[in-house]
Amino acid sequence: MPSTSLTSSSHGTAKGILLVEGYGALAIAITAALEKFAPHHGVRVARTLAEAERAAAEMRPELFLLDLDPPPSGDVDFFSKLQMRFPEARVLVVAAGTSPELRAERGTAGAVQFIEKPFELGEFGAAVQALLGPWAMPPSHGFRGTLRDLHVVDIVQLKCLALSTAVVRLETTAGKVGEIHFARGQICHASAGQLNGVRALEEIVSWPGGKLTETELPEDAPKTIDQPWAVLLLQAVRKATAKERGQARLPQPAPTKRTKTILVIDDTEMLRIFVADVLEMADKSFDIVTASTGHKGLEMAAANRPDLILLDYSLTDITGAEVCRGLLGNEATAQIPVLMMSGHLPELANTAASYGNVVATLPKPFLSDALIDSVEKILAAGVLPKPPVPPLVAAPGPISPNGHGKGPAPTISGPPLLLPPPASAPSAAVVGEVKEVSVTFSLEVVSMRLTDDFRMDSLQLKPAEAVVGVHVADEGEMGLAVRTGFRIGPAQIGSDGKLETIILFPTLQPMRLSSTANVFTADAVRAQSTAESRAVEPSAAQNEPMRVHLIAQFELSKVELAATFELAAIVLRMRNNAVHISTGPGKAVAPFAIVRAELDAAGQLSGLLVRATR
Repeated sequence: MPSTSLTSSSHGTAKGILLVEGYGALAIAITAALEKFAPHHGVRVARTLAEAERAAAEMRPELFLLDLDPPPSGDVDFFSKLQMRFPEARVLVVAAGTSPELRAERGTAGAVQFIEKPFELGEFGAAVQALLGPWAMPPSHGFRGTLRDLHVVDIVQLKCLALSTAVVRLETTAGKVGEIHFARGQICHASAGQLNGVRALEEIVSWPGGKLTETELPEDAPKTIDQPWAVLLLQAVRKATAKERGQARLPQPAPTKRTKTILVIDDTEMLRIFVADVLEMADKSFDIVTASTGHKGLEMAAANRPDLILLDYSLTDITGAEVCRGLLGNEATAQIPVLMMSGHLPELANTAASYGNVVATLPKPFLSDALIDSVEKILAAGVLPKPPVPPLVAAPGPISPNGHGKGPAPTISGPPLLLPPPASAPSAAVVGEVKEVSVTFSLEVVSMRLTDDFRMDSLQLKPAEAVVGVHVADEGEMGLAVRTGFRIGPAQIGSDGKLETIILFPTLQPMRLSSTANVFTADAVRAQSTAESRAVEPSAAQNEPMRVHLIAQFELSKVELAATFELAAIVLRMRNNAVHISTGPGKAVAPFAIVRAELDAAGQLSGLLVRATR
């Protein structure tokens, strides 16, 4: 598995990220993204927790990044060891089925931070940068969890998201003992002393911590809990938090004199953390306030009168365009400059063109230097001139599938937009090991050539269906879920006229593998005789085409990934010219060889000439 060499900090200490990823293509793609978001950190990849434990001993990572698909085994023991050996490290887990409410309730207090899969690149980058950012270095303001603060709540989420069946036992230093039972990712029982069920779970969650161990779930295990784990755990955490209120807090540092107030409106908590910490490190006099929704942001803008607003376009309640309209409609906030952030570039540009308070844009994901540079330029320019009349421009409409809006794109005027190059997702992951791929094409017979003894000589074929069938050897290892079909994309042919590479795009449309007629109706027959051979070549009748299935062997050359790291395309290289042809599923196959491939004006496969081999 490829990894990058560890870089060293100015103090000579290796700084690294340890990625635990079982799928090769995703490991390559995520590594490339990490190199963009954390250019001063080395990245090392481990396929299993056992490999990760050995690698961690060598590199002492600052951040552990774990993908819960496929679910790991031995995770409780793994995290217990990490807590002892790397107490200042942090953990980011990507998984499907996380609880946004629970993430918001716990905030940054958890030793393990979770991000929902599939995720957008901007969200992923913000989480990585926040976990490696200034708040990871002491002294940090507020309570930010590390592995030192590993809690049973972190482990419960891991077990549920990994769909585990097990028993987790917690023993505190005070001698308290509790057990939580899991069945296929759901909490089915808990016990703590004389307590059982939900009350026992709430009691265990309120404990400060202790020794965690894991055992198998017995067949006769009791079932005292029948509620969704996320609802159950959220309720327990809220009760534990209420129980802790009123306790003595850690002494806070003396307040710093503030000169500029910046309001950050974004629904992604990790991005708010990243932005706040970067700006506070850049200038200690900045007063950073945050809001997670558009409506809350409008309230805070009116109450705080910030010098600058950093605004996300895509919010959970209203769009950034509607926030801009609300700011302009309030005399108290109409002159506040807005720096808009988004990964949706058309909406970003349209909003900047439509609302005069948007003085600059910052495409997501972005790095700290771009953020600081944009903020400094806007603050230096000062407040906006008082607008005579608030604009009555509607919010940008939806973008049509062809990439164009309903009307002509507006001309961007006003202050120049600050558009640093966005850190994009790796578009192509090069496959380290050669993977065999079998592709089944549905083709129409245009003509066939017979030998003088009426045996098959060659076939002229053209694609009958745009969708092909794909089978990838060890597809689970690569993380390619080939559940339906793939659509034929551009191809390349060599100087000899034979097919070299082809690109396939995943589609929800399955390939049609119905049986085809094995009777060929001729429209015309042409006889040829040369010194080398004699042949008869019938051409197919237009109204009764004959279809065949052609099976070709390729090598998986690249895996194209979308910004969410989902499969976007696969690039295949022809292994050799040998193919097999049949008239339908379950029918006998005959060996052929590709003699010549033809492409249309768009570079897509339009025809094949194949010759029988014996």
